[in-house]
Amino acid sequence: MAETIVPPLLMTRPEPALTRDRAQLSRLVPGARVIASPLVEIERVAARPDTQGVSSAIFTSVNGVRHGAPLWPVRAGRAYCVGPRTTRAAVAAGYRATQAGETAEDLLAYLTAPGPEVRGPLFYPQGEQTSLDLTKALSDAGIEVR
Repeated sequence: MAETIVPPLLMTRPEPALTRDRAQLSRLVPGARVIASPLVEIERVAARPDTQGVSSAIFTSVNGVRHGAPLWPVRAGRAYCVGPRTTRAAVAAGYRATQAGETAEDLLAYLTAPGPEVRGPLFYPQGEQTSLDLTKALSDAGIEVR
């Protein structure tokens, strides 16, 4: 019987996702060789946003929760989140979190759908690179985002 050769895998995710995914891969593919080479590093900027009067938070990633929660510590506040992992992180940080879809597009549709009106201002900690300019899209829909 021929031996199965597992090629090395290059993982470029930032921490802590790199460590988590590397461990998960090791369990799924015993003997997998992982080369860790993060392409970016997530770090919080020194600027503090104006959170006066913020009604809710929106989180599109676990990193958003990790770096944003200290900036808007209203733990009884509502948080609208993308995906189950981000929602769990927001709950763990003390927010009343709602999973509003799997993508930023889903979140936008949820927040702008007819029905219970979402009022701003909303607190949105985000990275430099995003898949959707959620701040602009929500602002265009009449919802203030900080």
